[in-house]
Formats: sequence, structure tokens, C-alpha cells
Amino acid sequence: MYKIPSRPLMWSYLLLLLLSGPAVAQLPLPQPPFMPQNASAGAITSPGGSVPNPQWSSLLGNLLYFYEAQRSGKLPATNRVAWRNDSALSDGQDVHLDLTGGYYDAGDYIKCTFPLSFTLMSICWGATDFGKGYDLANQTPYLDDMLRWGLNWLMKAHPTDNTLFVQVADGDTDNAYWGGDQTIPGPRPSYQINGTSPGTDAAAGAAAAFAACSNLYQNRVFSNSYSGPATLQNSTYASLLLQHAQQLYTFATSAPGTEYQDSVPQAGEAYASSGYGDELAIAAL
Repeated sequence: MYKIPSRPLMWSYLLLLLLSGPAVAQLPLPQPPFMPQNASAGAITSPGGSVPNPQWSSLLGNLLYFYEAQRSGKLPATNRVAWRNDSALSDGQDVHLDLTGGYYDAGDYIKCTFPLSFTLMSICWGATDFGKGYDLANQTPYLDDMLRWGLNWLMKAHPTDNTLFVQVADGDTDNAYWGGDQTIPGPRPSYQINGTSPGTDAAAGAAAAFAACSNLYQNRVFSNSYSGPATLQNSTYASLLLQHAQQLYTFATSAPGTEYQDSVPQAGEAYASSGYGDELAIAAL
């Protein structure tokens, strides 16, 4: 049963509503926008020094473009993917929440928190240690754009301290559909873990994602052996991410150790967890 958000979470909602304000505004995207190049261009010799090989820069841009192609929800005017449309605009209505946005899973139209958390954590960790590559390739604004699209949805999926939505849409219904994004079949149920139906791995994994990305936006440097974080420091946004990380870590460690598919069997059909020790360990870092 969904509960009214606690007072601390209400403040986080107010902060989230201000995401378009100057304090937490994302970096402006390049104009003209980056678009994937024709693969027939052939190999290019690296120029050396601090100038990156343009094909490596293009590869990095292509990787971020892939995530843009997976977007769900109301698309911004900066959308670069001509065949992707506004879609799944009713997600969360079954629980009286706005769960629109985020990323679709693979070639499907379900949205899964467990793999998304690992994705965001990994990208933020890499961009913290080796972020200058994004800067040199002029891809940092797209990195910021990609991360916020996922993180802002993950914040929606965490409406109270001990509630985390781990999947939107039914896997069987979705796998039976091979059409476009404007006629996605319903219903699209929202599945959650909470205080009575916990999921240690999913909660800790989301905590790790928020914590790693908070470090990136806080411009933390963990070793001088690496190039350092990408240039997208925003302490206000970092603090908001850290708040969610701390709440989810407390949720993960206070409930009995449970694999999330035990509470939400539907989520385990695609992304069952083999244990929660690794998520707890990386969240604690």
C-alpha cells in the first residue's frame, strides 16, 4: 500500500521540481548536436597529445546516443532520435504517482530499476575516474543529459524512504508485442518493494547508483592516478542524490536480507538477483 511521503521526502520533491532552475540546471547541449557518423569513414590515425582520436570521440558519443534512443516518457525538444516518440505517458497512474520517463529495457518497453541502477552506478564511477575523456570528446553535456534522465526517474521511483518501484509494465505482455512506441499495450502495472515486502539488493543497488553519481556531481577525486571527474560539478544536485542514497541504504540494511524477486516475482523473470552482498558492499563505499 502506498503511503503519504514523509516530510524529508516532501522537501526532496520540492527540490526535484526545481531541477530546471539555475542551481541544478544541466549543462547546455552542443549546437549543432552530435549525431552518429557513417561507419564507412574508415580508420583514422590518432593525432597524439591531448587531442583525442575523432573515432574514439564518435564511439563515446554513439554510446550515449544509444541511451537517448531508449528514452521513455515525454521527450524534450533536444531529442535527436527521429523515430522515438513520446510514449508510456500514463506510467504510475495505477499507484497515483508519476512514473513516466526513464529508460526502456533493451528492445522492450518495460522499465527495470535493478539493471538501471547498475548502469548509472557504472557510468558515474567511470566518469569520476576517467571523466576528462568526456570533456575532450565534447560529450560531457550528453553525459549529464543521459545521467539526469535516468536519475530523475529513479528519484520518482523512490517516493518514500522505504518504497522503491522496481519495475513498470508486465514482462509477458510486453514480450508479446513487437510494435512501435505509440501503441504499447497495457495495462502497465507498477511493482514495488517496501517495508513489508523488502528487496535488499534492489534498494542497495539504487543507493549505490545515487551515491556514485553524487560523487561525480560533487567533483570528488579518489586517486591522482586517474584523469579525474568530467566537468559537470553541481553541488545542489549532488546533495539531492546523496539524500536518496542514504535513505535507500538505510532501507536496505534495516530490513531482513531479501532478494527482491522474492517480493516481486514478476521482476525476477527478466532480472533475478543472485544475492545482495555485492550491492550492499558497493553501496557502502
